[in-house]
Amino acid sequence: MCIYYLYDRFDGRSEGIRVGVATGVAGFISETPVKQQRHPIDFLKQDPNAIQIPAKTTDYPPILCSVLPEVQREHPEINGILDGTISFEGALNSSPMS
Repeated sequence: MCIYYLYDRFDGRSEGIRVGVATGVAGFISETPVKQQRHPIDFLKQDPNAIQIPAKTTDYPPILCSVLPEVQREHPEINGILDGTISFEGALNSSPMS
């Protein structure tokens, strides 16, 4: 089970964060725009090592660090998910694309 937080880039691709119960949290880039996305998302690039939550910002992998500011703008709850104050189940119940 996964929750995706994503947005469109200026070049037609999308990027964002995938939160998985078993797989952890990782950033990704996809060639598919947000409106055309379907689960499972086909990744062009993704962080090679997902992090488990709760996580320290010093442990965030590179793509996650890169996409986090934009995701935070539209989905500020991502901070609570990453630091463990919002459970996966709580996030799942409030997520539009899970």
